[in-house]
Amino acid sequence: MDCGIRPEPNWTSQYYVTNSSLSYNSTVLPNDKQRVVVYTLFGIFLGCNIFAILIAYLLLDKDVQRVASEPMQISQHLIRTFKVFKDFRFVLLTPLIFIFGMTYATVAGDYTKSYVSCVLGVQTVGYVLLCYRVTSSVFSLLSGHVNKYVGTRSLLVAAAVATVALSGYMLWWQPEEKAVVRIYLVAAGWGATLAVWQTQLDALIGVLFLNNKEAAFAGMKMIHALGSALTFAYSSAVCTDVKLFILLAVLAAGLVGYGVLEWKTHKEARDSHKSLEQLGERNRNNQTLLDVDALVERETSL
Repeated sequence: MDCGIRPEPNWTSQYYVTNSSLSYNSTVLPNDKQRVVVYTLFGIFLGCNIFAILIAYLLLDKDVQRVASEPMQISQHLIRTFKVFKDFRFVLLTPLIFIFGMTYATVAGDYTKSYVSCVLGVQTVGYVLLCYRVTSSVFSLLSGHVNKYVGTRSLLVAAAVATVALSGYMLWWQPEEKAVVRIYLVAAGWGATLAVWQTQLDALIGVLFLNNKEAAFAGMKMIHALGSALTFAYSSAVCTDVKLFILLAVLAAGLVGYGVLEWKTHKEARDSHKSLEQLGERNRNNQTLLDVDALVERETSL
């Protein structure tokens, strides 16, 4: 049976998991066990959300003084958010933010279906996604420290190179049951890439929109959700290789947009620096003229 970029369309109804000498249909569970599994998963999910709320409440810095301002209506928040989409800097970053959402959907949808379930069975998807998320968490911490030495630009380029390499490998790779280690390694690679995209794009948005962070981050979340939703939407209509080529095309557009943003930012900074230098030179010349006038006046009075 073929798996990978072009899996057989009816593999999900034919695949049976083999564990040693025991063969069984991996999707069939008694109703009682299904109910227990569902309640357990939802309980864990709810518990994690409550734990996250407690962490935010207990560990958030309470000494931060907020500037008092009038309460803003929801309509004003929406207007400020949509105004961000008119900013050329946000427009240039939109394809990269879109890639962030597409990457998550590619792993959660296509990779688990065409490379994990098709080869190892549905029961392995949870372990692969666990590897994916643990790697993402670890690299989220590491990328923040590495950023101090190499900068955001280098990390974004590294994430782009990793995305191209992983996509190219998935286009070439024909997964087999013996390739268990490679399946986990590719998932870990996508997790590391996702971590770099998330941390560095968050940092970039925070720096570029220092005076309008709330609206900028809201717009970023909208684009990220749109990228994931569209990827999931056409997931069942096209093959995996086509989806990977779409991912690479959007990545190319994102790199071009980021390059233009870097160029315009450096150009504006250079022009601003020159204008400040010219202003300083003009002030020094004016001060020299004042000193000369004062000297002439003093000589004349003598």
